[in-house]
This record gives sequence, structure tokens and C-alpha cells, in this order.
Amino acid sequence: MLFSCDRTGFPLVQIPGTALRLHLLPVSKVQFERYLAEPGAVGDDWYSAVLAVNPRASYRAAGDADRERLLLTGILPDEAVHFARWLGPGFDLPTADEWRRGYCALSSCYTWQAELDRALAQAAPAARELVGTLRRLLNPAPLHQLALMEGGVLEWVRDGARWAGYGKPRPACYEVICEPLSCPPVTPMRAAERLPFFGFRAVKRG
Repeated sequence: MLFSCDRTGFPLVQIPGTALRLHLLPVSKVQFERYLAEPGAVGDDWYSAVLAVNPRASYRAAGDADRERLLLTGILPDEAVHFARWLGPGFDLPTADEWRRGYCALSSCYTWQAELDRALAQAAPAARELVGTLRRLLNPAPLHQLALMEGGVLEWVRDGARWAGYGKPRPACYEVICEPLSCPPVTPMRAAERLPFFGFRAVKRG
């Protein structure tokens, strides 16, 4: 697997056989806060409303029960797209097909540790610490486990003209019965509401 970093210093992974790069992790609060520090970004009141549905946890000292609190949830699709576009040309939210392609590739990848360690040497310190925390908590084997494509949150994807979610959250967060590779994405009943189990990761095309 080939890894690189986005402008926040957080890792991307290239999907083999494509020009598609996918955030290795769903966007975390500490990553999103790099964007919040930029002039003209959304304000403190907006972020307080987001944190109200899923309070922040320390990425340095999180335990297993805190895993979902590391991730930015409660964000609406258009807000997530705005962050993705801020990352630079080619960034967007994934389509349902792109997310499934990433899930399939990462779930069959078992030899990623050395390549990821090399990429993390160039990453933001917070990214290194967050990935280190997840490795300690999860002891992942296939890469999709570290990537929290299972055991994470539902993630916004474009499914044709609608927004829906893919992922395999822990049942305590949100119970999803279907497998991502065999089922359509989940359509929330309250798509305009800030939901504590809906986050996102970005892709870079080209």
C-alpha cells in the first residue's frame, strides 16, 4: 500500500490499481481542528453544536470506550464536503462505489505496517499519536480494522443523488446488520439532523 499525507498531516492510502486516495481514518476531531484554525472557517458556536452530540476525547489517552469520541461526527454532508474541498483540488466525499472499493482493498491488506510507519514519519505529530493509540487499542491485522471501516462510525457517501452511510459501527454506537459489500448504504431517517454515529472520510481523485 502507498501512503501519503493531506494538508493537515493526516495519512491517505492509495487504492491499488486506481488513482484514488482515501483518508486512512475517518476524519478525527484533532484533524478537523486544523481546519477550524484557518481564517474564515466555521466558528466556535458551530463547533460547540457538533461536539454536543459527541464530546471530544483525548487522542493521547483514549481508552477503548472512547474510540468514537475521537472521530468527528454530528456533521452534515455539505459541511463535510466543504472541509474536503478545503483540503485541495481533487478532494471530495467518496461515492458508495469508491467506499466499497476501499473497504475491499484494505480488508485484504495484511502487510502495511512498514509502509505506514514510513509515511507517519512525515505526518503531523497528532496523526502519529492518534494512529498509535488506535494500534494499541485494536491490534489490527487487515488494514481496514485500523482504518475503522469496521468498529468506527457510519460515513457519509454519495449514493446517486442522495446521501447515505457506509460502515460497521460497534452495536453500542449504531447497529448495522448488513455487510458493506453486499448491502446498499444506510439512509438516515433524519438526514438534516446532527447524528452522533455519522462521520466521514475524504477521497482524492487523480
